[in-house]
Amino acid sequence: MPRIQCYYDDCRFLRDGVCHADIVEFTPEDGCLTFVIRVAPPQVNKWTDDDVIDIEDSWNDVGFEEKEEADYWDDDY
Repeated sequence: MPRIQCYYDDCRFLRDGVCHADIVEFTPEDGCLTFVIRVAPPQVNKWTDDDVIDIEDSWNDVGFEEKEEADYWDDDY
C-alpha cells in the first residue's frame, strides 16, 4: 500500500503527516475528496472563576459553626 503524505492539518485520516484512509480520491480541481474534518472532542471540566467557591463562606452559608477545641470535651457521652 503506498504511503500518501498529506498537508491537510484538520483531516481525521491524517496521522503524523501520512493519510490513513482506506481509499483516497483526489482531483486536480477539487483536491482530496476523501477529506473529512476532524471533530474536536467535547471539552470536559472547563473550570471558570464562577465555579470556584470559598470554603469558609460555603460552611457559613449552610449554618455550620466551628467549635473551639475546648467545646469538644464539654459534651457528656
